Amino acid sequence: MAKIQAQLFLEGAIMSNQPKGEFSDYTPKKVFIKRAENSKSNRDEYYIKVVDTLDSKGMPTMPVFRENFNVFADEIAYGLRRKIVYRTDNGHFARGLVRANGHLKIVHELYKKHDWKDGTPIDLTILIVRRKDKQPPFRWAMDILYKVNDFVDGDGFEIKADEGRVQNMKCGTLDRILSVIEAQANNLSGPSKKQIHNIIDIAENVGCPNHINLWYFNRLVMKDFVSWRTDDKTRREMIKHKTKFPFDGHTWPHGNWRIYPFQNILRLYAHSDIEAKAKSIMNVMEYHRSQMEEGLKDLNRELNLTGPARSNLKIPFVGGGGADIYGLAKTFFGDMNKLRENKNHLYYAFR
Repeated sequence: MAKIQAQLFLEGAIMSNQPKGEFSDYTPKKVFIKRAENSKSNRDEYYIKVVDTLDSKGMPTMPVFRENFNVFADEIAYGLRRKIVYRTDNGHFARGLVRANGHLKIVHELYKKHDWKDGTPIDLTILIVRRKDKQPPFRWAMDILYKVNDFVDGDGFEIKADEGRVQNMKCGTLDRILSVIEAQANNLSGPSKKQIHNIIDIAENVGCPNHINLWYFNRLVMKDFVSWRTDDKTRREMIKHKTKFPFDGHTWPHGNWRIYPFQNILRLYAHSDIEAKAKSIMNVMEYHRSQMEEGLKDLNRELNLTGPARSNLKIPFVGGGGADIYGLAKTFFGDMNKLRENKNHLYYAFR
């Protein structure tokens, strides 16, 4: 019976370019769960790609609200026929995929809550999660996420992936980025090559999702904080948002204490062809590496001006002569020394 229904549906779609009625046959949720488990065990990588805004320009037919959820889901699946497998199996896979994670059901309930009339056009943004592969035929669609654009005020909201799902996608993307950086680093020479490889090792050691949140101190903030020209009153103002080391928060005029290189790279390249952007990604990573290195050199230069305290601090920098270090700056040097010995921190790459 299902095959007869599918054939009638296909014939009707060819004639009207739009599905009629509803299907009872689609790939069940358990199949998608199994695919995800197999993919995870195979260490597949994923990325998010916004493939379409579901409107008259982005789809073959304008998506509309249907009071019957199954009809609604079938028509959304049909609208994605140029983006995911459809014609080869009469839409069996696509109809299952749009239902699998339950997000589309939430979207449908939202439109019902707003008394959307049957047949009224809707505006969605759809994100398709694909398996990463060099060969396009193997970039299988693994999941679909939705954002509702029709409700921009009042109690409108986005349909978002749960935090665990989003975190896993970020982790997979960053792992691919780390592989690209590691390969590009082989083209470098000298200390910078070793330091980049050390940074990659640290990121891999702390693992997902901790590697996304690795940070280093803003060079300009740190330089001002330890300067002999800065008094402790000013330093206390600089650390008012977090008074204990390691400091955090915003400080005038240089911005935030902490800089997150991998968060920065993800914002820039998460939706890009990562392999094609390899050199650009490497340039950003090299910038962050140099900022970390120059920040440590700034401390070294400050010690050259404030040498007498160096022997007491046991800082692994080269010191010289000059005025003494005092107060919060002296404590900061000691804390930085400990931070550089932390194998899970980026500064460990510069030992």
